[in-house]
Amino acid sequence: MNADAAKTRGARLGWAGLAIAAAMFVYAVLVPTYSDEIVWRLQERAGLDGGLDAMFNDLCGPNTILSPPAFMMPVRWFSAAVNGALPDPLIVRFEGIACGLLFLALVWRLTARVEASPERRGASRAVAFGLLGLGVLPLMLTMSRPEQPLILATGGAILLALGGNRDPSVARAWLRSAGIVALAVIALSYHLKGVLYAVVLLAAIALSARGRGTVLPRAVGAALVMGLAGLAAQYWSTRFACPGDPVLARNLAGQNIAAALSQGGGWAALRQLAANLLPFEYVLRTLPVPYPMSQWLPWNLFPLAARTIFSMIVIPAWLGALWLAVAAMVGHWRSEGRRGLTHPAFVLAAAILACILVWSASQTIKNDYESAHVLPMLAIAAVLGLSLRREPLRPRIVALFVAAAALSAVGIAALSARPLLATATKGGYVADQTFSYSGFGFARTRADAAAAMRAAGFPRGRRLRRVAIDDGTYFALHDSFMPIHRVGVITIWNGSVRDPAAYLLSRGSDGAVMRCANLTARLRAAAARSGEVCAISAQGLRHAVKR
Repeated sequence: MNADAAKTRGARLGWAGLAIAAAMFVYAVLVPTYSDEIVWRLQERAGLDGGLDAMFNDLCGPNTILSPPAFMMPVRWFSAAVNGALPDPLIVRFEGIACGLLFLALVWRLTARVEASPERRGASRAVAFGLLGLGVLPLMLTMSRPEQPLILATGGAILLALGGNRDPSVARAWLRSAGIVALAVIALSYHLKGVLYAVVLLAAIALSARGRGTVLPRAVGAALVMGLAGLAAQYWSTRFACPGDPVLARNLAGQNIAAALSQGGGWAALRQLAANLLPFEYVLRTLPVPYPMSQWLPWNLFPLAARTIFSMIVIPAWLGALWLAVAAMVGHWRSEGRRGLTHPAFVLAAAILACILVWSASQTIKNDYESAHVLPMLAIAAVLGLSLRREPLRPRIVALFVAAAALSAVGIAALSARPLLATATKGGYVADQTFSYSGFGFARTRADAAAAMRAAGFPRGRRLRRVAIDDGTYFALHDSFMPIHRVGVITIWNGSVRDPAAYLLSRGSDGAVMRCANLTARLRAAAARSGEVCAISAQGLRHAVKR
């Protein structure tokens, strides 16, 4: 194959991989909003609630209602402005899709930074987009959770570093350091995981310029990132601590090694840490299965055989890409010696892999949505690692990644399109998905909520306080003060709460507005109803307590 033909084929494979991944991201508009996408919006409402962040309840103690550090407030104000201007759960899905497509654009730009040859650039894009289009990962990557801004901010920092690694300009060094610090602020404001990825951000600052004259701006930037990471670590660890409720404390301790060690897990926790080290569980989480976590996809949407078939596509693709990338890194080190260890692509890929290994080892329970930060960052690490290969990948190998993504996309759509389209057409609450809500039916839910609240005698003319809501009614009541999600009062994370009505009254709640099926039988009997939505005012709560 001559050079021009190789260049053309590489470019076509890159575009094909992008088209497949982007099409699957857009397809995710049919996936209902998952509870966690709403719950995280409740936990970062300082811009709406007088400078206070709160969890889904305050059972763990007063530490769960805190003023975030000042540097986090711009992100809180941004969230408040967006949710206030666009109070609709369908917008949540659109936001998730937009962020997912933005990440694809970031990867496209990243490959241009690390690969000068059009042939190699196209191959790198085909591999990366092929990986991102496998299994149900595209649907996970459109979940509007903190993982999205986290990977965008980290990826953006990597881009800045690669763009300035050979630049001796002091002025541009200051600008790049400031840009990476700003991205660190975003990552650290959204989730504790931002502290983990601070390692990558620090590496990005170190690599963002060259020459003695640029040492000061890089040192100042690194010091700021470390300081902000320290403040964020203190804030997030305080919020997630649970001294006030032993039931919730046990649940939290089961989530990660750090919590288990803090509560006396000892050697058992350390043994679990060693067993958790490799991140392959996150790959397995992207396989279509009959019973996905918390019904974020309908149960029995995919037959058991689908998992077996998809595993023969998804697992070899990820293992193959990572093996090729790591082998390229090792080969580069062997050929270049110590100098090879300072290559920007090597340093950044190694930093990403280290962060992911640490995170994987620390998590005793690996949830589906964790794949939405681990696997995209592994894809970036693969791109960086493959750029260190002396020879380009063979076109047939590259084509296999695109073919795998194409087969996967066709299989996922063929098995899920009809049920997901039926759910979207109906809209609103999903009968067989307890923790999902289709935003296509929000207008009806909002009208039902308003009618039920009028019938229940909710106060008018003032801002409501501490109203219990669910995924469907949150945006109808997003402007109330510190709403409480049902998972913190009635189910899963309700800890020691045995009487939801008494708990709500003790917190000065104006009542509860949610799907009737989500209320307890006693609350449902005392509530006013409109359609699928029930509302019970504070007076109704008091009657329910007396029964």
